[in-house]
Amino acid sequence: ELDNAATYFKVELVTSNRNITVFENIEDSDIVVRTIGTAVLADMDASDTVSLVLYQVGGNNQMDIKSGDSYFSGYLVC
Repeated sequence: ELDNAATYFKVELVTSNRNITVFENIEDSDIVVRTIGTAVLADMDASDTVSLVLYQVGGNNQMDIKSGDSYFSGYLVC
């Protein structure tokens, strides 16, 4: 469940070469499921890494992220 008092959520894809930021406004009441999606083509080499960081800005700084219900996928483009 996400906090409806939040101003917005910020998702950062942190790669070895650069960071990509996605902002998601929250306009609804407390919701159980929220999908935040984007497509990114990032310049990465075989040894590079990527991490996802989720920030809540404003509100009560509360949210539940269930293990097994959050997904990230990526692939190597040659």
